Amino acid sequence: MVSDDADFVISRTKISTARDQFALASGELVENKQQADRSTYIYENNQYTPWQPHMVSARYQRSQAYWQAENADSAVLIEIYHHPDHGANVSRIIAAAKHTLQQGHQQWGDFPYQSLRIAEVPNGMTAPQVNGNLVIIPENQTWQHDYRTPPEMDWIEFQIARDVSRIWWQQIAIADVRGHQVLTEGIAILQGLRAIEQKWGESSVAEFVDQISDSYFRQRTTEDGQEASILDLETEEYAAYKATLALYSSYQLLGSETFDRQLNLFYRNHIDTNQYANAGSLLTGLLDAAPTTNLKSNLSQLFSATHNYDFQVESVDISQSNQRTYQLTTKLSATEFIYRAGKDHGVDYQGFAKVKVLGGEQGKDLLYENVLNFEQGKAQLILELAQKPTQVIINSQRRLLERSPTNNSLTF
Repeated sequence: MVSDDADFVISRTKISTARDQFALASGELVENKQQADRSTYIYENNQYTPWQPHMVSARYQRSQAYWQAENADSAVLIEIYHHPDHGANVSRIIAAAKHTLQQGHQQWGDFPYQSLRIAEVPNGMTAPQVNGNLVIIPENQTWQHDYRTPPEMDWIEFQIARDVSRIWWQQIAIADVRGHQVLTEGIAILQGLRAIEQKWGESSVAEFVDQISDSYFRQRTTEDGQEASILDLETEEYAAYKATLALYSSYQLLGSETFDRQLNLFYRNHIDTNQYANAGSLLTGLLDAAPTTNLKSNLSQLFSATHNYDFQVESVDISQSNQRTYQLTTKLSATEFIYRAGKDHGVDYQGFAKVKVLGGEQGKDLLYENVLNFEQGKAQLILELAQKPTQVIINSQRRLLERSPTNNSLTF
């Protein structure tokens, strides 16, 4: 190890293992020798990364692929190491890895390494881990998922995007202070959500957000005292979930272009420097990027206090005004919950939320989409449509943290 910082190092790792095994560590493989019944591997990691060394060795089956950015001089080698009987999802893992490399390249720049390794380990050995360019995933996550029937939730895409994106963010020194979960967990999980959004669309990412929300609400019940704000998070069970939901809402409120610009600026200001990154400076940048006073207020509220919402489609009436058009009348309600002194306090929501009207086979046709103003917790929408509507849905993007997403839509 070589470093002026005990927690942020470059490294050279030598592993001796059985001749019929692959030994893996972070960095680039610079030497591999076989002698008698032993095999020696030497890895050099010349990128400063947190000192969290992970090394594995097993009788792996190896699969390889390459990904190359447009106009790049060289390609990134993708290596997948797995149990010989667990190869069913390897092609999906490689596809997800390529998608993540492309996504990260567009947002933060070149991948820091010449290679990316994703390795399977037995259940119970460890949780998913990332160190340098080595991603370790237990066998019951990703490797043994049954994709013979397309799943409702694509955990492979989500997990690979989440874990591989951590490699970029391990290149900056993140201060171990309150609120660090925004940087250490929230950005990576958000990247997984965005991969799902790009591949499968809004309804699929909403399912993942709802699961994260459920985990947040469930873990929050274990806390006796006042809930921590985003910048005051420490070791709370709900910390990573809350940080992720705040970042996701920020991304939705600001829009991808503005959000990505600020995140890239933050990343560039800290890469290859000795300056420690903290969540406060990122959130300040996001606030500064908000184009309106109302949006700044929404973001400030999001970062300082916990607000969640219950949107309901209360009633829908459809009449065919003539042979060509349909009149839709729908009544909507919304309650805002503010968490204080260990309890949620509900008030009528005053503000805006996006409403969609869908039609066609399986509700695939977008007939209407706009922001609707709620006053004293109520709103009404009256539309004349050329196509018969089949569904009304509020807050479909989960821009606002949904308390009970089961009743924010009505299919008819």
